[in-house]
Amino acid sequence: GTVIAFAPRYPEFRYGDVVELSGTLEFPEVLTEEDGRTFDYPSYLAAKGISYTMFARDVVGIGEAKGNPIKSTLFDIKKHFQNALAEALPEPQSALLSGLLLGGKQSLGEDWLERFRIAGIVHIVVLSGYNMTIVAEWMVVIFRFLGFFGSLFAGAFGIVLFAIMTGGGATVVRAAIMAILVLVARATGRTAEMGRALLIAAALMVFVEPRILLFDPSFQLSFLASLGLVFVAPALERRIMLWKGRRVLREVIISTLATQIMVLPLLLYQTGMLSLVALPTNIIVLPLIPVAMLAGFVAGLVVLIAPSLWFLVGIIPYILLSYILVVAEYAARIPFAAVSVTLSLCGVALAYLAIAVMLFREAHRA
Repeated sequence: GTVIAFAPRYPEFRYGDVVELSGTLEFPEVLTEEDGRTFDYPSYLAAKGISYTMFARDVVGIGEAKGNPIKSTLFDIKKHFQNALAEALPEPQSALLSGLLLGGKQSLGEDWLERFRIAGIVHIVVLSGYNMTIVAEWMVVIFRFLGFFGSLFAGAFGIVLFAIMTGGGATVVRAAIMAILVLVARATGRTAEMGRALLIAAALMVFVEPRILLFDPSFQLSFLASLGLVFVAPALERRIMLWKGRRVLREVIISTLATQIMVLPLLLYQTGMLSLVALPTNIIVLPLIPVAMLAGFVAGLVVLIAPSLWFLVGIIPYILLSYILVVAEYAARIPFAAVSVTLSLCGVALAYLAIAVMLFREAHRA
């Protein structure tokens, strides 16, 4: 079977290198949190085709260039781009941008990740596809001046670019497929037809790898966020009458509410944390995410070509990313910003049943 090995950071190796590991193969164990919740780590790894874990004592390189050349190229691009981001911006701004563009949340450090969890915006730096649908939709809003097909292309291009930059793993590809379906559904207004397409796409993914349905949080959150934008957002648009004249503000509130409604029961089951400041924090932060990603991406490209221009191109993304960090920090400091709420599996089922009933009634009302 396949092994996931935890090894020292140095010496560094590239994808495709052949290495010799010294250590003991172990079966992964179920993880238990302090509040008693458990995480089925063996099944989570099994859904990714991994059977064993190993804490390697020694790692020795014995060969090179044995991997897939396409993957090797993608990972090299990602590595060079991460280095360019580090040159263009200081920490923690470069780490945040790496998380936004490449899903590298680990580089932020546990302290900042905890602040983002409390503030309810950790999804923007988690490579789960949870934020992909929101970012894609906002790229459509930003590039609306290009017309219907131009804005739709901009959103789809952003999704494809994200998938390529992160190495095109199975998790990202699944999220990308669902996000593109959501884009088409929202842009054409044919939510019922595209909703069925979304369900069919998800069913095919589960057919290929059945274990992702129960043991892959990335797939679960991506699917639920997509369902929220396809089915919940139109219902909210009919109900929320505020800010009719301010389309951008109105759409970010509706998109945020729609995705939060759909993912909240599962997040409570998985994390046991309810952020009471998540909605206002998301409303404040999310409109800037696509702009920060675009400015950061351009800065990274420029630094790759002309490293001496790092200061010039890094100013705008530095300001935007600093703003996001400040919002997260102060939101996390608010008393009772997050409370512990543990939802059982039965509670999750009842919550989604209630959402389904409300959507059914809303559809018949419309």
